[in-house]
Amino acid sequence: MKKALPVALLLLIAFLFAGFLPVMADEKIIVPGEPPITAFAVDCHIRLLEFVLTTRLTVAQKDAFLAEITNECAEMSKEEKEDFLEAITLADSLAELDEEELEVVQADLADDFAQTAAEVPEDVSSQLFIRLQKESSQKVFQEGEILITVQAVDAFVEYLAFLAQPDQPVWYDASATAVIKDTLTSNFASMSRTEKDALEDFQAGWYMIRAAWQNVEDQKKKDAWRQGFAACGIKPGIVPDINMIKAALAEKVFAGLIDEAGEYGVEPYEWAVELGVRVW
Repeated sequence: MKKALPVALLLLIAFLFAGFLPVMADEKIIVPGEPPITAFAVDCHIRLLEFVLTTRLTVAQKDAFLAEITNECAEMSKEEKEDFLEAITLADSLAELDEEELEVVQADLADDFAQTAAEVPEDVSSQLFIRLQKESSQKVFQEGEILITVQAVDAFVEYLAFLAQPDQPVWYDASATAVIKDTLTSNFASMSRTEKDALEDFQAGWYMIRAAWQNVEDQKKKDAWRQGFAACGIKPGIVPDINMIKAALAEKVFAGLIDEAGEYGVEPYEWAVELGVRVW
């Protein structure tokens, strides 16, 4: 967001870290200039939004934000770019806080993001914040304590495309996505408790799955995972039926990847003390 961070947070950041971190030589620059806007800076903004709202973005949401923020940053003044880059220092400072301090900062950031979204609704970050705030709480299914949101279902739809072709997914278009959601709706009552539990908060599971797949270099391990994916029977670009969808919800298909992500220090929601890997 273009608005500067609150004074209290800036004082906290200044106390913990002095000045901006230098741009690493191998860090991708998405908007050149002074100062340059890096892919890492965009990633920090995304992580902060996820932290504030206790959710995880889908691949489509991240791609859309990157494209829109790239265009916006290209039009920013030097001061506005410096404000945008404050996210890097804030993200680093959070790693130094304990759980109680993180809760305080999370609440302060939530208030600031909400205020900025109200004051500058046309801002790209504001729009993403408002959308995520809605979709991460808007329910699609509810049964007892199980609550499945729009964000969880959108993440699951991406996961289905990933299973069909993990190295180069063919993402479902709006029409195919609607059919998948209709299939879930018409069959939800007959799904098992285990399947419903797996679908709940799937945005977090999908984030962990991506973390493992994008960072594991052991091809034998990936080949073993591929066999599990293939057993679901989903084909690239073809809408899966309910049996395929249920197969994809089986823990044995994705549990190994989630465990692997945990080995990297990746957290489903919590702020990771050390960001050992990038997740897109």
